[in-house]
Parts: sequence; structure tokens; C-alpha cells
Amino acid sequence: MNIFVSTYNNNKKVYKLDVNSRGVISVIKEVTMNNYISYIYRFHSKIAIALKKSSEENKAGIALLNKNLECEYEYKNDSSYTHIYIDKKYIIAASYHDSNILIINQRNKQNNLIKIEKSKIHNVGKLFKELYYAVDLAQSKIYIFKINGIKYELQNEIILDKQEQPRHLICYKRNIYILCENTSKIINFEYKDGKFICVQEITTLNLKDRIINMSSAKRKKKFIC
Repeated sequence: MNIFVSTYNNNKKVYKLDVNSRGVISVIKEVTMNNYISYIYRFHSKIAIALKKSSEENKAGIALLNKNLECEYEYKNDSSYTHIYIDKKYIIAASYHDSNILIINQRNKQNNLIKIEKSKIHNVGKLFKELYYAVDLAQSKIYIFKINGIKYELQNEIILDKQEQPRHLICYKRNIYILCENTSKIINFEYKDGKFICVQEITTLNLKDRIINMSSAKRKKKFIC
């Protein structure tokens, strides 16, 4: 089994590792990028990485690598991306600090930068029926959209209480599960008749204890199987 790892520190490396049947890990290949790396996402033989700005010349953006860690495409701007989703059609990147969603059409490499004022887009991905999503922590919203070419077509918004501050979302069949950072809730919505209906809320905290929530800790390395 192959695993791809990116470092979160100054050496700017991406590694391709092999894990054998006994669980022993060996390095197959490593490459050094020109920019720092903040996130990595794999889809079959494609690996997308988010690039952090390291100098005036080396702008932030994204890069698309093949399974041999050869760079096939780069898109750079001044936005820092905290999460990337990639499928056979699109690369979608979320900018937490720069309030935008980046959409890239893999076939023709055209791109579209969607600016959402006062947002902190932390998580993006796909749901079902050609629906994609973006999680906005600052405004406690989930944007449900379709992509037409590279055009962003907003279909729906899930609006949560301001105090929730959602960070991550997982989709299973016709249900979505939203993880809220500020309240430590998991909120379950069911998709029915074209609408998202809240069916459950649970907390991950012991309500008898006084707990002050904090932002997620940064990790030095990210692993993708």
C-alpha cells in the first residue's frame, strides 16, 4: 500500500511511502516543493496540495501531482488554502484566511475564484447528485452548490446558530453530519424532497464539566492512504 505524506514545516517535502504486509514503512520517493505545504488530498492517482506563501516570488495556491510526485499543474495567487477536495472533474480549495472558494476544471484548467465576504471557508467537498458544499465557520453556514463548467451555482444554504461555528462536514448516503468547533456539537441533517432537515443534535462534551473550547491543534504531518 502506498501512502503520501507532506510536511508542515520548513523542508517543503512530499513523500511517497510504501507499507508492506508486516506494516513496515519505507520511503519510495521524496520531492521538495518551492513553497511550504499546508494540506494534501488524494484522489486515485492524483495528489493535490495546498501551497503556503514562502516569499514574494513564491505565492500561495495549489499544485496537482501525479502518483510519481511529478507536478502536472500549478495555480498560484495570494490566497492560503486550508482544505482541498479533488474528484475526476474538479479541484476545489477552501480559503479560511482569504474568504474565497477556488474552483478549477481539471479538463481545461480554467478556474474561478468565488469571494464570500466575511467568511472563513474551512472545508469543501462533494455530497451527492452533483451537489458540492463549503463550510463557513465565521458565518455558521453551509453553502450547497453545483458547478457548471467553472461557474459556481448556489443551490441552498444551511444556516446554523451563530455560536455553532462549523468546521467539518461528512456525508453518508442522504445525511450530512456537521462538526461544530465552538459548541462541540454534531448536527445531523437529512436530505429529503430537495431540502435539508435537521433531525438530530448531539454533544461530544460532558455537560457537567466546564470546558473552554479552543481551535484545532496544528499537526506537523498529514497522512493520506
